[in-house]
Parts: sequence; C-alpha cells; structure tokens
Amino acid sequence: MKKSRLPIYFILSFWLIIFFFRIETILSLVHLFAQNIINLFSGEQVLFSADIYDQLISLLLFLLALFLILSLLPGKRKIKLSAEYLLLLLLLTPPLFAPILTDYHPEFYKDISVTKFLPPFSYINYLQLDEENKMTHLEALAENIEKKPFSKNVLFIDSLKINRDTVLVFQDNNATAFHLDRLKKSGSIPIIKKHFILFGTDQYGRDIFTRILYGARMSLLIGAVSVIISLILGTGSGFFAGYYKGIPDIVLSRTTDMFLSVPVIFFILIVLALFGSSLVNIILILGFTGWMSLFKIVKTEVLSVVEKDFLKTSIMLKIKKSHILKNDIFPFIAGPLLIHGVFQFANVILAESALSYLGMGPQNYVSLGIMIREGQEWLSSAWWIFLFPALFLTALLLTLNYSAGKFGVKLNPRLRDD
Repeated sequence: MKKSRLPIYFILSFWLIIFFFRIETILSLVHLFAQNIINLFSGEQVLFSADIYDQLISLLLFLLALFLILSLLPGKRKIKLSAEYLLLLLLLTPPLFAPILTDYHPEFYKDISVTKFLPPFSYINYLQLDEENKMTHLEALAENIEKKPFSKNVLFIDSLKINRDTVLVFQDNNATAFHLDRLKKSGSIPIIKKHFILFGTDQYGRDIFTRILYGARMSLLIGAVSVIISLILGTGSGFFAGYYKGIPDIVLSRTTDMFLSVPVIFFILIVLALFGSSLVNIILILGFTGWMSLFKIVKTEVLSVVEKDFLKTSIMLKIKKSHILKNDIFPFIAGPLLIHGVFQFANVILAESALSYLGMGPQNYVSLGIMIREGQEWLSSAWWIFLFPALFLTALLLTLNYSAGKFGVKLNPRLRDD
C-alpha cells in the first residue's frame, strides 16, 4: 500500500495560522521585552516574572521553528512527511508552545457560577476593570500578559444593564452594581469582550483546552528527561557489560534480572510513598526503572559487534576505546536505541498519567491523568471534562508507538515489504 505523504507546506500553514491568531499576544510580548530592555539601560523599573520568561522562551522557540520551516522552502525542496509523522508533529508542538497559545493560566478560575460546566465551542462574555490609571505603563502591560490563577480585573457575566452612571452586572441571576468609571469602556458604554471556549470548562470554570496543553507539556517534559536518564544508564551499563564481559557482565546482568523480577509499578509506588511524589522524584524514578530493557538491548548489540573481524582488528591495533565506541559500535546500536527510546517515551508518559490518576503524580502541576480522574465524576452531565484529555492522551500514545514501529521498519530493510 502506497504511503500517504503531505508536503512541508502543510506544516508552514499550521505555523502561520497559529501566528495569525496569536499575533496580538506575540506583539504584546515583544513590546514588553523591548520596554524592559529600554528601562534596563535607562535605570528605570524592570518587570519580569517566571511566567513571562516562560512565554518569551516559548515565543523564541516558535519563531525559530518558523524560520527553520521557511529555510527549507527555497530551491523547491520537496520535503514531505508521512501521515503518522505529521500527526505526531501536530500533537507534540502545541503543548511545547502552550504559554503563547492560551490566554489563561491552567488553574485560572473566576466567577465560577458563570464559568463552570460550559460546553465545548461556546462563548462567555466578560468585562475588564479599568485599573490602568493606578499602574505605570509597564505594570499595565505586564498585568495583561502575565497568566495568574486568579484575576481581580476580570468579570465574567451573563448579561448587564446600564443605568446612567451605574452598571448592573448579572451573574447566575445575582446582580452586582458597578460604577461606570470602574469599567473599561468605549465612550460611555462598557466594553463587553467574548472568550471562545474550545473544549469547554470544568467544575471550577477552568478552561479544558488550556489544561490539556499544560498537562501534556508537563508529561512531555517528564518523558523526555526520564528517557535521557534511562538512555545514559542503559547504554553505559550495556556497553560496559558487552565490551568487557566476565565479572562486569555477570554483576550487571544479575542486577538487571533482580530489578526485572519486581513489578515496576510496585517499585515506583514504594519509592514514591517513602520519598514523596515531587516532580524531581517522579522523573528520577521513571528514568531509573527504564534502563533495564535498554541494558539488555545494548549488551546484545555490543556482544554481536565485538565478535566481528573489523572490531577485533581495531582492538589489536590498540585504537582508543572512545574512538571504537564512537565509530565502530555506536552506529550499530543507534537505530535500536532510538526506536526503543521512542517506545520508552510513550511508556513514561503513560506511567506518569497513571500515577497522576492514582493521586501520586507531581504535586501542584496539572496532569492529563488528574483531568481524566476528575472528569469521571461528571460523565453524565459534563462529558467533555473526561473525553478530551482521554482522547488526546490516547492519540499521542498510539501515534508515538505507531511512528516508532514505522521508523524501525525503515532502519531495518529486512522488515520492509517489497
């Protein structure tokens, strides 16, 4: 069956669509950054926070990716991606750029009586309090950009009624009066803005789309760092055992068999119960429990390579071990390592989601597993709280595993269908 392939122009279109819809946020970030640089050299107030730094880094990565895509276009290069790799790219990139793709903090809540249980593809009206006269220009700019779990300057409303200098705001059949001067307005009329709710809101009025992006972002971070730890431990120990054999091989192999004899989930739960479920502990334990299978793969590959004549010749000529590892052994194990690394990446994401579902995931961070657990309570009345995180996690895991399998076939010509 002929593979379905899509051109790189599709990816460029995806990036340009994001750029178009988020142009206001991008320009505001650039404005804030430029104003801070000017103030830094003039000795005036400088305002930066961890969230603003996070947004600036995401924006820089986004623009670098856009520049890279554009650099591939000259010369009529027909660079194409198969459908599974394109889907994987579309699933992985939005979480990486979450700070510039969403307007709110993942834990943002306000006026729960109005914002809770909103269905997907709905709108909500809101007003903004006019506090700019109490702030400097830089403070007002930072206030509009920085994402916080709560904001006093936003009012989500069902409707409003204007009575001369007073505005009557209705929220779930409750009315609150505000003086007209307290609200941002156009002329003498308050400005009513609309916020589009893509995937709906949960029981606390938190945006599901925003929480999915930030939850997936955390899962990708944990998965990437854990896999790096597993690769370092598994590759190093596997090479040591396969190259030197003898006692190192026996000790490392028996140690690996001992760890593999214990169910991984029990080992993880015991360690987290003893040392706590902080983000660092989650990364370390998931990285440590993934090295055993990598050890066996690397050891097997190294054992097969060291028996080859060209490697025996290199050893007899007393060539440096670092040179042998880099030029003679690593090319043979790079393919299996890469493939297993992708499978391990998917397994770590699943494990982190499972731990979060059980209430033992990273504390103070949104997670897909937590969202799925919370959504179960509202399946009959607010199905979207459960459905969208579950769909995203399922699609990500299936695409990762399918792409790894396809990549493995490409690296091994003997597995290809002629």
